[in-house]
Amino acid sequence: MPHLWPLRVISGCDTVSKIHGIGKTTALEVLKSGYVPPPLGNLSVSHEQLVKQGTSFIGVCYGNSPSVLTMSKHRFLKWKKCDQG
Repeated sequence: MPHLWPLRVISGCDTVSKIHGIGKTTALEVLKSGYVPPPLGNLSVSHEQLVKQGTSFIGVCYGNSPSVLTMSKHRFLKWKKCDQG
């Protein structure tokens, strides 16, 4: 399964810290819902595509829309949700 390595990197492992609030369960549920993590290690993928797909996947893990284009906006939306709740 080509998505296991990117999921492990995003959700943390022994040598890589996880992104705050995104554990293995969250990342796996997002994958099961049809969103694909960035193709890490694939040299034929452009940097722009890697960033776009990674931003979208991480944003969905945070409960945001995959159409949000920047991590700054994803962080703001996550902060706004936490601030309200």
